Amino acid sequence: MSQDLLLQLERLYAEQQLPAVEGNPCQSCFACCTATGHLTHRISALELAYVGWKVGPWAAESLASYAARERNEEGRLVFEHCPHYQNGCGIYDHRPFSCRVFGHFRERGTELPGGCSFQGRETEFARQDYYQVVPGARALRPLLREFSLLARPRHAQAAGPGQEASLDWLDQDDPVDRALGHLAGGHYDQALSELLAQLERQPEGSGFVWHTLGLVYGLLDRPALAVEAFGRAVTLMPDQADCLAQLGTSLMLTTAPGMLGYGHLLLEEWNQAAAQLARALEIEPENGFYALRLASARLALGQRQQAIPLLELAAGFEPTRHLALAQLQSCAKSEPTGPCA
Repeated sequence: MSQDLLLQLERLYAEQQLPAVEGNPCQSCFACCTATGHLTHRISALELAYVGWKVGPWAAESLASYAARERNEEGRLVFEHCPHYQNGCGIYDHRPFSCRVFGHFRERGTELPGGCSFQGRETEFARQDYYQVVPGARALRPLLREFSLLARPRHAQAAGPGQEASLDWLDQDDPVDRALGHLAGGHYDQALSELLAQLERQPEGSGFVWHTLGLVYGLLDRPALAVEAFGRAVTLMPDQADCLAQLGTSLMLTTAPGMLGYGHLLLEEWNQAAAQLARALEIEPENGFYALRLASARLALGQRQQAIPLLELAAGFEPTRHLALAQLQSCAKSEPTGPCA
């Protein structure tokens, strides 16, 4: 999966159409490649992985250290300027996205370094128009989102144009990004609507979309649907640890009320049993055993009128039909007070 994303990033770089510039406009200047001057640059986990793939792990590590502005024991910057800039960019063909567009495009309210040869030739954009103006930015977003689940290196940056974790740079024309904004704001129903709309357009979805949908279902207390969503995510990303962990947690949440309810039933703790089994039946409304056991708790509590529909429900399922019909016959003849299963 990660290899496929790296290949997609490589194709994006090859297809990216930037304004033509003759010669080497930067010459010996690397003001935007210094640890104090590159504040508009951010490097994603995917781009670091791409540099590591194309150049070598040392190249990615040093670039990550530089981007994180790491300091040594004396408090000095480990890299005062990009370790790959020596009279020109040493990883030019594999440089990160922000390095490719810098100078060509400038966010409104920012300035290019003093004396930059791009001044007067750059295209200014408002932040909300970033994805409409900068070539390749919109195509990069889903790649960054997807890779954010696959790898979380210690230097992955969390802010800046087009990066995976910056809410300031979400693409408001992208339903998945809008869902992330709603999710961050605690508006789970809106997030759900956006994700379901995305899946209507692209039913196969992606690992990130299904994983996010699972999280939303979990927050909405719908564990059975969370299991389904995380299961789809695991199918698409079988080696992704968080998807597997979330799937396991959701499965546990779907079965725990039923197990607890049965335990309370055996201990004749009728109220606790009824509460847990009602929750279990809410999660799995077609589970005949939950219906049968909840009916037992209701009967033990003297709630015969509430128990009868539950027994009728249990009678509709083959594994519990015999027991449920027998209990219904018993209810027709007498007033049972104990558990039937």
